[in-house]
Amino acid sequence: MAPVIGFDFDECLAQAYSLVPFVLLLDRLVPRALKSPSVSSVTRGILEKSTNAFYLRLALNEVETKGTFLRPSFLTLLPKLLALRQQGLVEHLFLYSNNGIGNLLEVLDHILALTLIQKPYSVPQDRLLKDSNGRLHCLSPRASLDDPCRAVEPKDPNGFREKSVSGISACIGSAVNVDELYYFDDTRMHTGLMNAIQNRYIVVKKYEIRMANKKLAEMFIESFPSNAFYPGSKEANVLLTQLQILLPAFQPNGKESVKTLAEKLAKELSKFSPLAGGRVARNWNAAEIAADERVLDVGIGSVFSYGQVTNNNAAGSIFRAPIGGSRSKQTRRRKRKTRRNE
Repeated sequence: MAPVIGFDFDECLAQAYSLVPFVLLLDRLVPRALKSPSVSSVTRGILEKSTNAFYLRLALNEVETKGTFLRPSFLTLLPKLLALRQQGLVEHLFLYSNNGIGNLLEVLDHILALTLIQKPYSVPQDRLLKDSNGRLHCLSPRASLDDPCRAVEPKDPNGFREKSVSGISACIGSAVNVDELYYFDDTRMHTGLMNAIQNRYIVVKKYEIRMANKKLAEMFIESFPSNAFYPGSKEANVLLTQLQILLPAFQPNGKESVKTLAEKLAKELSKFSPLAGGRVARNWNAAEIAADERVLDVGIGSVFSYGQVTNNNAAGSIFRAPIGGSRSKQTRRRKRKTRRNE
């Protein structure tokens, strides 16, 4: 088997704290409401199209900022790993998280895919996955805390599951060779997994950049038609009604400007997600991204060496640094010197 590479979610691959209410709304509450026979196909189409527009808008913002809620250094690493997966030189790229909101992993991985197909990453769509709803994805499986495949890992009284090779194998659907398993995490809590894969358990700096509620509110309002926030309209009877389950004090009157509506929404979001209200931490600068990329490169470097060796038709899964280069030049210089001295 080729290398198998896993990613923790929270504060490792992403910092999705401020996106939680939107994911709960758009991927849990609204889809359930759209199943009602009283909702027309036209209304359903408008809201589904607007949801897709919102996720695309988030992805384009990630491109523009070089990573806000997505870890910037993974945006540069993943295109390389996706290319290796397509060539069969990486067996699996997967998410394995103790986050309890499965929808959050699904949506963030979809936004990650939408981000990576844009320039400058330019990942071809045939390197990505597509689910039954037509959404693009990068990683599979995407296992959350209570995914049925993680039943082999007991949950303690505090709701914590110890990540393990057996759990990862169950979720992937086949036994994983520990010598081929790599895992990125921002903690050292999963000692059993750490001991099993040793230096292939790659501990990274916690990623704590939260997207501001104000920015999210603006992007959300701009992605939906104004009718969706006009009380009594067909769209509002679905979207606004479901949004008020999460944010009951968000009560637009239908007369607000886009700016005022976004301000009202941001205020209520900051009650739900207070750590993303007001001023938030600045994005990582170029030096911080470069330092993080070096950590990733060191941790995963043998995977790229494996790809080079395999492409040269070497047998087996050989993990070693590429050979050649300056040493051969030195040998040639010695030979020339020897001839001159003969």
